[in-house]
Amino acid sequence: MRRTLPCLLALVVLAGCGDDDAPSAEDRELARALERGGVVLVMRHAKTENTTDREEKVGDCTTQRNLSEEGREQARQVGRDVQALGVPVDKVFASPMCRTMETAELAFGDATSAMALLSAGEDASAADDRRIRQLGEMSTAPDGTATVLVTHSGNIGGAFDESVQEGDVVVVEDGKVIGIVAPDDWKRLAEAAG
Repeated sequence: MRRTLPCLLALVVLAGCGDDDAPSAEDRELARALERGGVVLVMRHAKTENTTDREEKVGDCTTQRNLSEEGREQARQVGRDVQALGVPVDKVFASPMCRTMETAELAFGDATSAMALLSAGEDASAADDRRIRQLGEMSTAPDGTATVLVTHSGNIGGAFDESVQEGDVVVVEDGKVIGIVAPDDWKRLAEAAG
């Protein structure tokens, strides 16, 4: 009986770890799409410091909400995970704000600044609406490649009607959202790719 009890406990523990951790069909499909390319990764910048009550000015990081140390590591990890999955990243564009440029550079090594990715803000004007339309227009990538667009939550919500957290990636194929990947989801997708 003494030997049986530990064995039964081990079986109970193993049974509890079963299919809940197994990759879903959706994970496998998303992982395949990411590996084959023809997708755009629309990323909200990584985690930031506390908000600023000052007016943010492009080109002046001292007026902006910037990445926290946790955010810097989050950006690096997303980059490592995207690379490990084999996503064929070709071009990387980012809003000219410091938090988005730094996210792009830490994750992907380099980025081109794009005004179209600048935040629309809470009080969107006609110019902001044009930027949101441009984001939608930028959301196609050639077959076999992936384009990364690092931007802000307002743009993502405006262009794709999605609410995302810092560091989340909206995966777009042929102009349609096919998945949202949180920073901690990349490893599960890599397992799904197997």
